[in-house]
Amino acid sequence: MAEAPQETDLSQIGTAGTADKVGQASRAAHIKIDKKRIRKYDRRRKEIIGMIQKALLWGLLFLALGVWLILLLRWWTITLGVLSLAIAWFWLYDIGQPIHALRSLYELYWDSTLLGSVVVRTDPLTVAGLVNLETGTDKRTVYRYFDGQGNEISQELYAEKTEQVQAEWDRTLDAEWDRLYEEGKEEEADALWEDFWSKPQHTFSRKEDEEATARAEIRGCRLRVVGDGDWNYKLGDRIPCSSAYGPKDPELGIWTYVDIFPLIWATNNPHDLRACNEAVSEFEWEMLDDIAPLVQGPEFNTGTMYRIFREPDGAPTKYRLEPIDESEDEDEEEGQE
Repeated sequence: MAEAPQETDLSQIGTAGTADKVGQASRAAHIKIDKKRIRKYDRRRKEIIGMIQKALLWGLLFLALGVWLILLLRWWTITLGVLSLAIAWFWLYDIGQPIHALRSLYELYWDSTLLGSVVVRTDPLTVAGLVNLETGTDKRTVYRYFDGQGNEISQELYAEKTEQVQAEWDRTLDAEWDRLYEEGKEEEADALWEDFWSKPQHTFSRKEDEEATARAEIRGCRLRVVGDGDWNYKLGDRIPCSSAYGPKDPELGIWTYVDIFPLIWATNNPHDLRACNEAVSEFEWEMLDDIAPLVQGPEFNTGTMYRIFREPDGAPTKYRLEPIDESEDEDEEEGQE
């Protein structure tokens, strides 16, 4: 990743993040971050430091025990000593991942995927963030289809008409076009092509429906305790977040783990926070408003990733949430999208 900006350029908020070996955020915050503020408020940072301290404590304890047992020079103490050293290696080797996470923590605030969250609990202050679970390997793009006059038509009619026009070209002019090119008459061949395919009755097009594509994406919900600080939020208030993505389900093509980082941990600049909120689509905010009442109960916890499913018309709620099992993927490396 590139270095964080010294000052916020509001025009860059919501633009794509920096591409790296893991991927690229389609929408990042790109705000000026306050490292002192992160050290003060970031609960995830405190969790990571706790993991490092725990690994060091147990690793050094078993290392010392192993050395002491081996120095006793008895067969059974040597055996136990080797076992203790193996356990020490496990703890000290495992320390690498949280150290890497701690080093990359500041970068996540400004260059990882920007998303929206709403307050769902006030004691302690907790938000629910809306995340895109798709890994990008199987994007579900939705298109709108048009005829030569700009009238919208169905996908079926589009497919039928384009097939008919291609068949007409193949039947009437394709051989002539090939002959002209073989004779070196490229300009005549190009004019023949342009004359046929520019006619309204031969022109059909498709365009991505960005709103429908957004609705078709596989979405998830992650809860995160924000805690106390120099802020005052109530139920339903909007808080922008950055995020970290980690292991995937290759069969489903989705992320099974996403952590979110409220940007109020990194800045108290109201202009930056408002601009980040505005970079999140209104559809996402509407979806969060629908989901928020569903996750206010104690059965929804901050340690679980939930997948969102659209309910059929007439159901009591618009969406339902089901937990994603992360146990099978816990050994994969955590990354950023």
